[in-house]
Amino acid sequence: MKWFEPDLNPAYEPAAAAAAAAASSASRDKPQLTHGDHALHLDSAVTTTNWADTIRFADLPFSAQRVALFLRAVVKKPDLVVLDEAFSGMDAALRDRCLLFLTWGTTKFYGEANRRGRRPKTSTGRARVLDTPKEVLDLEGMRVDGLSSEQALIVVSHVPEEVPGLVRDWMCLPEAATGEKVRFGRLKGPLEGMEGEWERIWFGEGGGRVRRKGRGKDECEGRGGGRRSE
Repeated sequence: MKWFEPDLNPAYEPAAAAAAAAASSASRDKPQLTHGDHALHLDSAVTTTNWADTIRFADLPFSAQRVALFLRAVVKKPDLVVLDEAFSGMDAALRDRCLLFLTWGTTKFYGEANRRGRRPKTSTGRARVLDTPKEVLDLEGMRVDGLSSEQALIVVSHVPEEVPGLVRDWMCLPEAATGEKVRFGRLKGPLEGMEGEWERIWFGEGGGRVRRKGRGKDECEGRGGGRRSE
């Protein structure tokens, strides 16, 4: 809840959070962590979840409702996590943060966005993922781990970007009345780092994002478990 407060709390104001942290003498030496497009001053005096006691689920924006449902599905560490179109209705930045949380929990976060909203990139063009400072993880209730090796994951999606990078097994269901067969297989490693192979699976050998305007023709289900390799 603390980690996703900017997305779940309609009254959250980054400027107010910064002022509250600055006003607390105990927080002056506490770390400031950029999470998504917000700067969170993660001091135990200001990172409470009291705000959640007065918010009704029905009153949340649709994207915030999706985040709440996603968190409810994963935080109790069930043996099997099923995410069926779980990220639909989220913008790309929020979706990516949820995917990162699914794998790494609060132990990693995206680098700070610049004034134009662009995150720093690695040499491969990906948004840079950083390790959360230990002093932040040591705050009460702040450390949450991602999926463990003892958990299984099933993801159903019509959009390739919504499939987590730890998926290895996949199955694609064709559109109705096309006569095409169900396709399935297993990647040599986690999906992350094998984007070219995933493109061929999703769009077909001759397909591509330009021709298909960024959407796959099939519904794909991905299966995975545990933490992806670094």
